Amino acid sequence: MAHLPPLPQANCTTFYYRVLNGDSLSLIAKHVLRNAKDWRIIYTANKSLIGDNPSDIMVGQVLKVPVAAN
Repeated sequence: MAHLPPLPQANCTTFYYRVLNGDSLSLIAKHVLRNAKDWRIIYTANKSLIGDNPSDIMVGQVLKVPVAAN
């Protein structure tokens, strides 16, 4: 896969991920959060951008990906 790593924000628990061709929320969750089942975390954080259908992500969109602080 040619996915780019998420861009961390300084002292923050949110990453930003630019959607690539072929991405889905579960693939992004697997790549960034290490668990495809966590796709709902990404969807909830971006529902206002994505809309009512979690499958409606578009190439080029920048999604917030909340990450639990360690």
